[in-house]
Amino acid sequence: MLGQETALARSWLARALDLPEQCLAMPIALPNGSTNCSYIGEYQNTRYMIRLSRKERAYDLDRLSEYNAYQSVGPLDISDEVLLFDVESGTKVAAFIESAREADPRDEEDAALAMAVLKKVHSVRSPNVRRGDAFADILMYESCWRRQSSHPDHDETQKKVMGLRPWLMDPAAERVLCHGDAIAENFLIVDRNGKKAARLVDWEFCAVDDPMLDIGIYAMYGNYDRAQTDRLIESYDPAMPPWQRRRVYGWIAVYAMSWSNWGEYELQAGNELSPKVIGKYDAIGYWLNILEGESKHEGT
Repeated sequence: MLGQETALARSWLARALDLPEQCLAMPIALPNGSTNCSYIGEYQNTRYMIRLSRKERAYDLDRLSEYNAYQSVGPLDISDEVLLFDVESGTKVAAFIESAREADPRDEEDAALAMAVLKKVHSVRSPNVRRGDAFADILMYESCWRRQSSHPDHDETQKKVMGLRPWLMDPAAERVLCHGDAIAENFLIVDRNGKKAARLVDWEFCAVDDPMLDIGIYAMYGNYDRAQTDRLIESYDPAMPPWQRRRVYGWIAVYAMSWSNWGEYELQAGNELSPKVIGKYDAIGYWLNILEGESKHEGT
């Protein structure tokens, strides 16, 4: 099977470069992600990233939305350069970003670069992508479980999180293009003409949604406390009003719940628990307690 996938990756790279397959060496497989298998291919000293979708875990992906998001952000020069995108199979071939490293969520300079990229993403007002609903994702992951949660108070906690829906999903709230998976490892730090910059990759979970959501995801992934989150918010918008900051806090709780439910699904399916999920359930209570101490109404 591995040999077949490697050959398939080479076939897609040949198609992207408009070359016969025999001109290309077999790509090198990278560690599998939760939704994809990735390979690095090379031609004439130039490297390329080939992504093959893992069909058995593509239940929550909208490849057409992802394609449209790449079309929207292409002129902004903030992402990877896509050479081929096949909506039906979910295959993507892109230029490999050389001399790049993943953003460090504990590095405030990296965080500021990431927030600068998100500001540009959120300037896209009418992208042709799906409407986001993180609350539906929470229930979807739970529906895939084979047994009850390992957390005795899960149902009570989830009920509190779902209670945030009318507030955070207010139809009157601003909705723009959001990455939807704005974790530190999806921001690649590069050097451009002697200055650091960030590139945002992996747009599989993009949606039209509340821009505060992306900030919350970055903080959630980094296991930020309130002080760290407030500094992150200030790097995005120093003048952000308190009501909008509270929305960031709310989204952290929502996505911590979503990731926790996803982690339980993975464990029950016999897969290894991702280190990304560790500590997320505890974070839900932390942020719910902060929200309970403040008004949840915008404009107050």
